[in-house]
Amino acid sequence: MAEMYLTAEQVAARLQLHPETVRRQLKAGLLHGVRRGRVWRVPESALSGATSSTRIATETSQVKNDAQNIARDLAAFDELDALVRRLPNARKKAGLSPLSDEEVFEAISSIG
Repeated sequence: MAEMYLTAEQVAARLQLHPETVRRQLKAGLLHGVRRGRVWRVPESALSGATSSTRIATETSQVKNDAQNIARDLAAFDELDALVRRLPNARKKAGLSPLSDEEVFEAISSIG
């Protein structure tokens, strides 16, 4: 009996993934398939072991994205912290009175 080949959309439906995720995994070699023109075909036999490895690859990608977002947020926080720490000296040099804690909090809250 000839083996059945599935499209990226059919594979995505079976694995509960977005079709573009399946295509990316095919291009990266995480999922076995052949390309016929612009269409990927995946042998049904490739799906037997794909479920766990595909999920792991997807979750790993999400963890990397989360880590990048956290690093970006920490960098922004560090930059804001440095600005707040320099504020009293800048105000003093300009001959202005120091800001109260409430004024600092209000300024930070208005940033967004």
